[in-house]
Amino acid sequence: AIFGPSKYGIIPELVSTEKISEANGLMTSFTFLAIIFGTFLASFITDITNRDFIIASLLGTMISLIGVITSFCIEYTPPSGSSKRFNILFVKEIYSTLKLSSKEPSLLAAMFGSAYFLFLGSYLQLNLIPFATQSLGLSDVQGGYLFLITALGIGSGSIIAGKISGKTAELGLVPIAGIAVMICCFLLDIYSSHLAAVIPLVICAGMFGGIYEVPMDAFIQIASPNENRGQVIAATNVISFFGVLLAAGLLYINTEVFHLSAAKGFTIIGTITLFTTALIAYQFFDYFTRFTGMILSRLHFQLTCYGMNNIPTTPAIYVCTHTAWNDTLIVLGTQRRRMRFFIHNEQEHSSKLLMRLYRLLRVVRVPSIDPLENNPDCLKAIQYSLKKGISVCIFSDNPNVFTQIERLKGSPLFSSIMTETSYPIIPISITKEECKKVPPSTNRLYHKYRVPASVVYGVGESGVSLDQKYAFVKAGEYPENR
Repeated sequence: AIFGPSKYGIIPELVSTEKISEANGLMTSFTFLAIIFGTFLASFITDITNRDFIIASLLGTMISLIGVITSFCIEYTPPSGSSKRFNILFVKEIYSTLKLSSKEPSLLAAMFGSAYFLFLGSYLQLNLIPFATQSLGLSDVQGGYLFLITALGIGSGSIIAGKISGKTAELGLVPIAGIAVMICCFLLDIYSSHLAAVIPLVICAGMFGGIYEVPMDAFIQIASPNENRGQVIAATNVISFFGVLLAAGLLYINTEVFHLSAAKGFTIIGTITLFTTALIAYQFFDYFTRFTGMILSRLHFQLTCYGMNNIPTTPAIYVCTHTAWNDTLIVLGTQRRRMRFFIHNEQEHSSKLLMRLYRLLRVVRVPSIDPLENNPDCLKAIQYSLKKGISVCIFSDNPNVFTQIERLKGSPLFSSIMTETSYPIIPISITKEECKKVPPSTNRLYHKYRVPASVVYGVGESGVSLDQKYAFVKAGEYPENR
């Protein structure tokens, strides 16, 4: 209980913000690597010593001693200077921390989402041994090895999540991973008597479980206030281990009350995961749509990006000339923050499918009769989005993006609403090349759906204007910031 908050709370103090996700991936991976060896040794030592638990206890003590020695090698970090006293009324303390966390966007949802992972993992671990004996005809010791390969999957999934997340906490992965875990649970019930199917399914369940967990742990560390990070992580641990208790209770109810088989237990936990994933997808919808948009843009376009160092780590206002609906995919595919789009109404012949896509991406359609800079409702929506930590992209029908920026800055209404904030306004230039005719021998489908596109963000360090900069890019004379 003391070790957990310290282990995860120290990560933001040891590594920079852009490395937190990767560090969490490694931390979770090594944690489950230890679980793999621990699970293996628990079954192995029990087996070869004819259940001599004294030897197992001595081995555990030796491993703990190695951990103590290793702890002295951790880099020193300055004390936080907290003057907070220990409160014996810990339930009240946890409630206060949860109340504090609710003020940070998505932080409370991430805490409960992280706790659900431990509930899910604990249930899988407890259910695997009776599942192995009932459905597969294995011994209880052999059933312990099934969780070993599950933990192997969790470790590999944690590394994958850290790599995909890169410099941010990629919460868009969470709903996708939750759906995959749910499918694996249902399939474990369907193919419960086939060991050849069960092994890859438990590996996949573990792998997607690791992908599910790492972004939320990283987000908790990034989003929690520095002075309260230890309390937030401690509260998450309390909720998580309450989830472990619930997992044991659920297993008891399934087997002793309803007399369900262990295989049906996987269907029960899969159904619970379905509803939990739906709630998480609703809460993290902006992250999910941004991640989905990024994947679609990478599939549809051959993107070349310039001026990426002009993208701030804080929310910003982006202004871009609107040429086609897929401009939204390009912007989503080239930056890693949640984004809200404001687009002038297209012509009446816009398809219903396009309008549904815009609603999915949370696009705000600005009435053409009332310019954005004079529309108080849209401007307040922009201000609200920025305060929630969501960047804003304004798609203008003006071919000169700088003219639109000057119109915004010159609007008294825009200035009055934005006086409380200091978010930068960054111009974007998007250019898509025409699909060229290709010889019959080449892959025409590839050339049709892999469209070359270039994106330029902002003004470079040399002060060159956006239009000049893009001219240099086209001429191949401006390689910096690529």
